[in-house]
Formats: sequence, C-alpha cells, structure tokens
Amino acid sequence: RLYLAGLWNTFQGEERFVILTTAPNDTIINVHDRMPVLLTDDEVTPWLHNTGMASAKLTALQPGLDGAAV
Repeated sequence: RLYLAGLWNTFQGEERFVILTTAPNDTIINVHDRMPVLLTDDEVTPWLHNTGMASAKLTALQPGLDGAAV
C-alpha cells in the first residue's frame, strides 16, 4: 500500500483535497524537486489524530522507494 499525506476540507460548498509535498529523497531527486509526503500503514491514524506527528512528518526526510513499493 502507498499512502500520501493530504488535507481535505469543504470550501464554499465544494469538497477540496490537496496532496502535500516535501523535498525529494535520494530516489526522486534526479526526477523532480518535490515528492509526496508518504505515510506507512502505522502512520495513517497518527496523521489523522496527532498534530505533533503530522508536523514532524512534513519536515522529515522521506524514505527511499524500493521495488516492492513502486
């Protein structure tokens, strides 16, 4: 599974969603200057309920992608 961190809200009667990005890791840096914030299975619930964890995740270096995750 691959989870991307994002934010959802209703604005002026429309549902809106954005995928959050961060600086690229070593796997992505040669392809693009940004990458999605990735979440593991264990990080999904804390992402939704723990502001401190979410803040730390946004600034942490993202893990490299292995062949199984692609």
